[in-house]
Amino acid sequence: MTVAELMTLHQAQAKFSGTYLAEYKRYAAKFPDRITKQNVTSVTPMHAMRWWQQLKKDGWTEGTTFKAHAYLSSAFTQAVKFGLIRANPLRDVAPPRPAPAEIILPTAETLQAIIGALDEPAFAALVHVILSTGIRRGEAVGLKWGDITTGEAGARVTVRRAVSYAPATGVTVNETKTAAKGRRTIPLGPEATAALARWKAQQADLLTLEAVMPEAFIFSKTGDAPRRPDWAQIEWVKVCARAGVKCHLHDLRHAFVSGLLEAGENPVRVSRLAGHSRTSTTLDVYGHLLEG
Repeated sequence: MTVAELMTLHQAQAKFSGTYLAEYKRYAAKFPDRITKQNVTSVTPMHAMRWWQQLKKDGWTEGTTFKAHAYLSSAFTQAVKFGLIRANPLRDVAPPRPAPAEIILPTAETLQAIIGALDEPAFAALVHVILSTGIRRGEAVGLKWGDITTGEAGARVTVRRAVSYAPATGVTVNETKTAAKGRRTIPLGPEATAALARWKAQQADLLTLEAVMPEAFIFSKTGDAPRRPDWAQIEWVKVCARAGVKCHLHDLRHAFVSGLLEAGENPVRVSRLAGHSRTSTTLDVYGHLLEG
């Protein structure tokens, strides 16, 4: 079996989100023949080291090569499970690691301008939810009304799923990005709670009471199906233009995580609230805040 055949089998057998699978296929199509035509059983760590060196000479960036390594290593891990090989030859090969992107946190003035420019109830609620919880865009779009609970301690949101979109597969509802560790319950602030209440009342008026039942998607045109995640990005660009600011939607997540760390919250708890698979991920991305 060649590496190309292994990747095709891996894509068919594994349960990937539509977004992940589409990117995986793009990378698989870019790999040169010297990689894809190699027999799986003959690949050694030295092959991988030479592959990455040659890809660099071919003009691949460190970030692109790092992702390529991740996809291939995942395929070889599956080959071990299939019984094709005894060990993953890429496991102990360190690919070139790109320098971490600098995180530029939105200022209080920027956030206030954005909040002031929100004029559509559904998207306003989504922005307040992300600000209050730091959940990812796909996780926010995947929320259902039953994921919101209230008690003596206030409102809470439980993240159970994420929505992705790819042209080949359409809208799909999946596990969270980090599977079991991505499923988490997070306190919901009063602004987000109020924004959700306003949207819920309007959704019930626009559609029916079924649209706001526990199994209905919160950010939906019909209640029974989620929107595409890029809906949030499209609306975000409009809001930032009205507010006259430059800011990424994902910066709201950064603001949430950094705010907890700067307030002295335990990094382990912050990692759990953020849905990171490991605390080291949180520290790798936001550790400079603790140093300062």
